[in-house]
Amino acid sequence: MERRILYLTSAAHLFTHLMMLVYPTIAVVQAQDWGMDVADLLVLTVPGFILYGASALPAGYWGDKSSSGLPLIIGLFGMSGGAFACANANELWEISFGLGVIGLFAGIYHPVGLGIISRGVKRSAWALGVNGVFGSGAVAISPALAEILSESLGWRQAWVVIAIPAAVVALIFLFFPIKVSSLKAPEPSDKETAPEEQRLWSTSFLVLCVAMMLGGIAYRGNSVILPVLMNERVSFIGHGVATSITYGFAMVMNYLSGRLSERYSPSIVFMYLTVLS
Repeated sequence: MERRILYLTSAAHLFTHLMMLVYPTIAVVQAQDWGMDVADLLVLTVPGFILYGASALPAGYWGDKSSSGLPLIIGLFGMSGGAFACANANELWEISFGLGVIGLFAGIYHPVGLGIISRGVKRSAWALGVNGVFGSGAVAISPALAEILSESLGWRQAWVVIAIPAAVVALIFLFFPIKVSSLKAPEPSDKETAPEEQRLWSTSFLVLCVAMMLGGIAYRGNSVILPVLMNERVSFIGHGVATSITYGFAMVMNYLSGRLSERYSPSIVFMYLTVLS
């Protein structure tokens, strides 16, 4: 069951980042097709990013209450639907709607998927590192993949090619579900006498939230701008390939951070990586 958990969460992680990151690269080709400034298309990503963050809280609550991996499966189906909507869009608002659907369902993954791994895999730090490689791998390949597909097949077909595998993975795990009810429960500590809400809103948790927020601003800002920047300033390779090479370094660090967290305190590892970032 642990292996199946890692398969599902890793696949969902891959498609979450893939779906959220391909559009800035696709937009470069779409802007040429529609005769528009690419900046006018990048603005359309805002609803998706807002919904990506806003859906995390209800998704986390759903993940705690669910007895299966159904939230992740629904997320995969929903992202596929949003991608198909983008592929068939003829107006700007339709692109924004499709990206919004993708963001809404992509927001399910992190609170649900990471929670399942933390509770259901004994070597959770290692498993999170492996899972992170799939997410970072998607970050790394998405610009190059989006460029290749858009240039060779067209930007509409690029969305279709990306959407179909995500739907297939969701179908597979409908027939091979994971049993969340069998996951190991966290061991209670005698020191944890405060109400759950008070333990959650601790100083450490608030510091973590601020660090994640600032990291998210830097990450998302770079992910939107970098393909366009590469298109303007790099000529010896494609803009998507150049962006993918830049993102490729994250795959190495995801794996190393997982291994380091097995040997040292995860909070210390996180602090050093945040400072380096």
